[in-house]
Amino acid sequence: MCFFMLLACELFGFCLIIGVCYFLFGKWPFNKRRKLCRILCQLSAILIWGLFFLETVGNSIDTPYAISSFILLITAIPVCNFIISMIENAKLQIRNNRANRTSVKETVQLVKDENMKRRLENASLNRTAEEMEVVRYFFGDNGCMSDQQYFEMLVYKRDSLASRNKVLEIIGMDESQVAEIYPIYREEYVYSWTMYSGSINKPFANKNVNGFNVSSRYHVSWTFFSDNLLINYDIVFDMDKSWKQEKVTEIYYHDISNYNINNNIINLVLTNGQTHRLDFSDNMYAGATMQGLIQKIRESKTM
Repeated sequence: MCFFMLLACELFGFCLIIGVCYFLFGKWPFNKRRKLCRILCQLSAILIWGLFFLETVGNSIDTPYAISSFILLITAIPVCNFIISMIENAKLQIRNNRANRTSVKETVQLVKDENMKRRLENASLNRTAEEMEVVRYFFGDNGCMSDQQYFEMLVYKRDSLASRNKVLEIIGMDESQVAEIYPIYREEYVYSWTMYSGSINKPFANKNVNGFNVSSRYHVSWTFFSDNLLINYDIVFDMDKSWKQEKVTEIYYHDISNYNINNNIINLVLTNGQTHRLDFSDNMYAGATMQGLIQKIRESKTM
């Protein structure tokens, strides 16, 4: 029992001494710090084991205990060295792990920076400075415009290309000719070029800070109703380049042979077998517009 008590005291005393030394002198060079720990541990070992040895010899002539105390006294220095080595190895492993994590992060960031630089260089071809700001916004480049700035730029370009007056000018109508029935208006982001074959590249897309999906391609649609026909105007344009695609569809009411209504969508069936879809969703005057269109179709059958 005495042997194990001595061992426990040795380990506890050494750990305490080494811990205090590392706490107070942690910034010292390793060799100097290790030397200090060894000296203190040796002194404490001599003191502890000397006292236990004297007590054991003085109170008992039990030779095994005396021999055990002497052996533990001799092994004090190797045990001290062992504890210090374990601590230093643990610290070294922690430093290496931190260095590896830092190196991996720096490498990943470097690769990302190089990829972004290369993509921005490729994207800069045939683009204006304003269009490159849009590209940087979707690439997440540092210092790029905010979500609000992009939205304001989008609204400005949308209104310059597809405002109500602009579209009426394009289709050759004036307000008096389309005032009877409220028009249908829709706008939305476009995420794939497959919907519109005119564009060469797929648009950029990501999520803004509010979690909403946005893209560099936008679609605006107007449908106006005159006395004898409906005119649908579609425009799709890119924010990161000057590409745009426009389409005007004219349908005379007397060419509509049938129609069916599904919620806020009317599918028009034409006399030539083609179909045309009108979506009234999110339109304030959807009910009035729908009723006005149906009335025009019915009137055309009686003429």
